[in-house]
Amino acid sequence: MKETGFSIVIPSHNRPALILNAVQSALKNCTAHSEVIVVDDRSTIPVADILHSITDSRLKIVRNNENYGGAAYARNIGVNVANYDLIFFLDDDDVFVENYINYVLTEPNLINADYGFGKDCLNLIDCKLNNKTNRGFNLVSSSDFLKKRIAGISTGFWVR
Repeated sequence: MKETGFSIVIPSHNRPALILNAVQSALKNCTAHSEVIVVDDRSTIPVADILHSITDSRLKIVRNNENYGGAAYARNIGVNVANYDLIFFLDDDDVFVENYINYVLTEPNLINADYGFGKDCLNLIDCKLNNKTNRGFNLVSSSDFLKKRIAGISTGFWVR
């Protein structure tokens, strides 16, 4: 079976104390066929300076030198430079639950899904800590409107 490639996009602006944890959690979820794209949205201390000790070739840092555009603008920059069609989003003040991406990639019902997100992070953490078999995430059916579920977007949102 061919491994699914994916990109993880992390927008960042002036969060030098948090970005390292986000990037490390993203890289832990990566495979050989994936990448982590950090978009530095004109941070005072460049993200490249903060992450200089990470030598992982899967990490790409892109700096927005234009006008500050906010997280959504930075995410779009990341999507534009991504090498894969499957894109996960992670905020710079957040971390992925261990093996979250693997859970998404191995869920049989996701073959035809265009987007999804974690049901809620607490369920994912509980499942991991208690070694339950319930994976703790759920699919958005085609009959659900994304705007009705907007609160869930920040917890492991991904799109093809």
